Amino acid sequence: MKKFYLFLVPFLFVVTLTNAQQVNLGLNAGLVTGDFKGATDYSLTLEASYLYEISDKFHLGAIAGISNYFTAIDGGSDEQYVPLALALRVPIAERFSLGLDLGYAFTLDDAGEDGFYYSPRLSLKLNKALALTAAYKVIQINVQPLDIDFELNSFNVGLEFKL
Repeated sequence: MKKFYLFLVPFLFVVTLTNAQQVNLGLNAGLVTGDFKGATDYSLTLEASYLYEISDKFHLGAIAGISNYFTAIDGGSDEQYVPLALALRVPIAERFSLGLDLGYAFTLDDAGEDGFYYSPRLSLKLNKALALTAAYKVIQINVQPLDIDFELNSFNVGLEFKL
């Protein structure tokens, strides 16, 4: 077993050094659509991602953030979610890439519900350190004990900064 670990640690170190890594910080604003339209009108999200360049055509990593959905109801409260997801990015041209985030969104509200999270996205590199992003974010929520399904959807546009 010791031999295995003696092999594994240097192997992981070399793999980590040979694969390009990318850390991004993003800020985006969104318009709410779907089941929650009218209850919340818009959202603001801050997110960070850590991606490995598996190949020239495939980047894989993780993304986490915090999203605030602003209430449109008098006396209502905003809803906050923390999405944690696997992030996939596929460059399709020199400046464009497609992406998909799959994971789970945890609510920060006592009365809220957690849910499955996914977000297809398109990114346009403006320069080496800045990209314009467009994403459609979906949180699928099942309210218990009523067993009612809702989707919190938003179309988002923002900026992503490469650190």
